[in-house]
Amino acid sequence: MPLKPANHRPSLLTALLILSGLLLLVLPLALRWTYNQILPEWRARPYRPLILQTANRYGLDPLLLESLIWRESRFNPHRHGAAGESGLMQIRIDAMRDYCHAQRIPPMPPPALVDPATNLTIGAWYLARAFQRWSDRDDPRPFALAEYNAGLINARKWANDPTRASAATFQSRIAFPTTRRYIEDILSRVPPPPGVK
Repeated sequence: MPLKPANHRPSLLTALLILSGLLLLVLPLALRWTYNQILPEWRARPYRPLILQTANRYGLDPLLLESLIWRESRFNPHRHGAAGESGLMQIRIDAMRDYCHAQRIPPMPPPALVDPATNLTIGAWYLARAFQRWSDRDDPRPFALAEYNAGLINARKWANDPTRASAATFQSRIAFPTTRRYIEDILSRVPPPPGVK
């Protein structure tokens, strides 16, 4: 009696298992793309008029400011960081005190930091101050962003160079990988200003 050839057709169950496996591989990539590409655009929309107004007030690039907010809080005005940062631009209470002192206004209560207008005003003031400090550099953006993220002392330490290090050299000297990534993330979303490569 001749043997019957084995049935090599995959069963419906096998096909469903293969399809499920492919979905499990593709779904995280699709969610990550959505989170990084579509969500920031959607979440930024209600804040754009305020970002534009605040950026103009402090002489900042609105796209840079928006990119910084995306990196800091993903446009969540109620976000709180592990080191006590709050709001859209992740402002700390000591930065709020510096702002109040510089503006000669009474101290604000800490809950004021979750107000988007207050948070953006203080954050943009702080960033603009950093831009002024580094304005003599070939591209002040990495220097100012490093100061915003890691503080003035660290930014000065990485920039300490009598030859006025270029932005690229400065970035290679940044000792904190998280600060290096922070700058790269923000600048990757913003076209360079004229004259900067």
